[in-house]
Amino acid sequence: MFLRDAAYCGKVELGKGRGEIQVSAQRPVEAFGLAYRHIFTRLAVDGGWTFVHAAGVLLDDRAWLFAGSSGAGKSTIAGMLAASEQGARIIHDDQLFLGTSEGKSAIRAVPYMGDERFIHDRVGAWPVNAVYFLRQDTRAFVKPMEPGPAAARLLAAPLEWLDEPSNALKDYLGRSLNRLVELVRGAVCGELHFSLTELPREITSDRRTL
Repeated sequence: MFLRDAAYCGKVELGKGRGEIQVSAQRPVEAFGLAYRHIFTRLAVDGGWTFVHAAGVLLDDRAWLFAGSSGAGKSTIAGMLAASEQGARIIHDDQLFLGTSEGKSAIRAVPYMGDERFIHDRVGAWPVNAVYFLRQDTRAFVKPMEPGPAAARLLAAPLEWLDEPSNALKDYLGRSLNRLVELVRGAVCGELHFSLTELPREITSDRRTL
C-alpha cells in the first residue's frame, strides 16, 4: 500500500504489519494523524467495511445516516435530531463505516475526527434504519430514493487512499458498490430537504423491521 500526500509519503505492507512513513517536519503530528486515517480506512475496507461521509444518529438501537459534503448540515441535522427525539444519541457527526455485523447491515464510528462533545460510542455497531442525503431548503420534506442510486451516492464520498493503481481502484469501487446496494436495500432512502428550524416528521416515524 502506497501513501502519497503533501504532508506524508511511504509504503505499508499490511499483510506483514510493517512499513515506513515520512512526515512533514512543519506539521509532523497532523501529518502522522492523516497517515493513520489513510491506513485505518484501508484496513476497514479490506475487512468488509466501506467509508461513508455521513453523520449517524442512534435511536431505539437503530441508526439513521445523514450524508453530504462538508457544509451540507450533517452535524446540524444530527444535533437537531438528538435534541428533539428522546433517547437519540449521535454516533459520529461526520464520518462512518458501513458494513455487516451479526448478519445485518450496520454502521460504526471512525476512531478519529468528529466533535467529542457529541460522539456517543466509537466502538459499537448498529443496524441501519434510514439513509438520507441532505439538501438545505425553505421547505421540509423527503424525496424517496431507490437503493441503487442511494448506494452510488454514498460511494461518491472521498476516500484518502483512492490514489492507488487504477486496477485496485476499479476493483474496490465494484466491490463496494455491490456491497452498499445490499446494505441499504432494507433501509429507508431519500433526499432530505430541511431548514435550520424544521425537520420533516416522517424521518423518524418509518421504523423498518431489522
